[in-house]
Amino acid sequence: MLKPDFSDYYKFLASLGIVLLSLAIITPWLVFNTSFDTQISAVEITQLTPIAQEIINFRQSIVLWFIGHIFWLSGIIGFSGIIVLISGLLFWRQRQILLDNKENLETLMLSKEFEPLTPSQIAEKVLQQMGYQYLGEIEVSSPQFLLANYLEIQTLLFKKIQENFSSILTHRVVRNQRIRGTERDIDILVQAKTGTNVIIETRFLSQPAHADWLKENLGQAVTLAHTYESKHFKPTQSVLFIVSPQSDLLDTLKKEYQENLTQSIINSRVRPILILESELQKLTSDEILKIISPEILTEIDRQRENIRKQDTKRSDLLQKIKSPQLWMLYSRNNPVKGTLAFVDGSAYLAEFGLYSGWNVRNVSKRVLNAYPYLALRSFTVQKFDNIQVKVTFRTIDNRKGTVILSPGIPESYSDETIAQMLYSDKSW
Repeated sequence: MLKPDFSDYYKFLASLGIVLLSLAIITPWLVFNTSFDTQISAVEITQLTPIAQEIINFRQSIVLWFIGHIFWLSGIIGFSGIIVLISGLLFWRQRQILLDNKENLETLMLSKEFEPLTPSQIAEKVLQQMGYQYLGEIEVSSPQFLLANYLEIQTLLFKKIQENFSSILTHRVVRNQRIRGTERDIDILVQAKTGTNVIIETRFLSQPAHADWLKENLGQAVTLAHTYESKHFKPTQSVLFIVSPQSDLLDTLKKEYQENLTQSIINSRVRPILILESELQKLTSDEILKIISPEILTEIDRQRENIRKQDTKRSDLLQKIKSPQLWMLYSRNNPVKGTLAFVDGSAYLAEFGLYSGWNVRNVSKRVLNAYPYLALRSFTVQKFDNIQVKVTFRTIDNRKGTVILSPGIPESYSDETIAQMLYSDKSW
């Protein structure tokens, strides 16, 4: 029999109503299938003591009364159950509407939290970091080389970090975002639902740094952490990756500015990481995340184990599902909705509706042949959590990839195209 749910008052009312309805059905069945001393003969009763005879006669009279009024009693219990159930469901629905509105507001705030940087803003940021004045068109070979290497390093870091979060619900990863209402730009942000956020800044060192360069960049990383933390009231740390193709540049930086590096580590607000480009390329996603935040890696390992257990249960369930009707029900219990657009800045290159009634939306090669500039062979979209969706794709060169999209935040998915994926939770 169902038990009342004590986790919430209105859930308790609804579950209590179900229990009462169940009693209204079961009680007559129990009454008519129990003997209640009716199989004792009159001779046997006369052989008992006077007190025992009175007890049996009293019990039989009560049973007789219950049997005569059982349908009235069941009706009263059932009617009470309906009243309690409807009351609980109505109040529960009102509360659920408030919770849904709160979740929608959080989703809206999440989408308004950042302003994606345009390619020109990214170029301006990189060149100003290295002391160049950005004038619009990059005509000098040195700044152009610097920008290309910076983007390559940032993309490498972003992809390796994102690999760890392809199926993790507690974190999301975004890059090249400006904190709305400020002039502060974030290279990569690992945002935690609970716990500490991590801002990852990247710098490409192709020439000896001037005296104040390291101190200035460490200060910028600290300021970013303070700004983000003040807006979101969550502890935030920064990690500054300084990447160079030449080991002598890093060695000079370590020797000349060891005091600044040590002080930054003591402050624990920013962690500078000096690393060769060749060494960075060899690191696995887990090794990079261990450098950035061992705590997050521990949390990911724990969630991976939970996901493995869930996958095992799901696999066992699928093996038990033999009926096509049950399979259809299982495949339609959490349908994806909204739209997936491909954009270049503010220009829309293509847009696909996601709602099909199924948990997964598939877009095949036959459809994507009409959009060669997307550089995709196929892709599938499914829910990742209540806010985000997971896009699994295959490029035209047969490379597989996964992107986690939040509403209103464009994400790059391939170096072969300038297009970005943009998810909207609003349907056509």
